[in-house]
Amino acid sequence: MSEREQYARQAEAWTERSYADARAYLAHRADLVVSLGSPLEQRDEVLDLACGDGGLGPHLLARGLRYRGVDAESAMVAAAAQLLASARDSDNACVESTQALSRLTREPSVSSSIASWKK
Repeated sequence: MSEREQYARQAEAWTERSYADARAYLAHRADLVVSLGSPLEQRDEVLDLACGDGGLGPHLLARGLRYRGVDAESAMVAAAAQLLASARDSDNACVESTQALSRLTREPSVSSSIASWKK
């Protein structure tokens, strides 16, 4: 079985199995996202690359942020979509495959934003 197949098989309940105290760990990560780097304001969007099952999403949504998760594995994208659909403020969340992100970055407005961010 390939590494990718092993990863896909873990999509269901990834967060619960991967962290001793998933809620505390992800809440701490969300605090770090908000407090480190550029200041974030209500309704700013956070891009979570390699989002897994989207476990970080509900914690960021609870802080008034928008959430976009991206993962290469379709099973993880499906698990994240299911988790985020039940999250409070789920209208401000989405999850996509890396293929969708690569299409998105070809749009001029997104490409220029990414270029600005890299400077």
